[in-house]
Amino acid sequence: MTIADYDFTRLPTLETSRLRLEPQGAGHVDGLWAGVNDPETLRLTGTHARFTEEQIRAWLDTVATADDRADWAVVRRDTSQ
Repeated sequence: MTIADYDFTRLPTLETSRLRLEPQGAGHVDGLWAGVNDPETLRLTGTHARFTEEQIRAWLDTVATADDRADWAVVRRDTSQ
C-alpha cells in the first residue's frame, strides 16, 4: 500500500493518556474558531487571513469528507477541549 492507496475518508482516532487526535469535523467549530482568532496561533502559523464562523464551518465540512488529506483535532482528554 502506498499513500495514494490510503482511504482518507476513514481516519482513525488516535489516543494517548493525555491527548486524543480525532478527525476534524463539525464538532470542532469552537476550537478552530478560537484558534483562528488567537494572535499567537496566527503568528506561529503565519496566517494573515481573517475568517468568518461560516467559513470555518464550510472548511470543516470539506475536510471531513476529503479523500486526499488527513486533518486531526488535538483534544485534551481531561477537558475534551
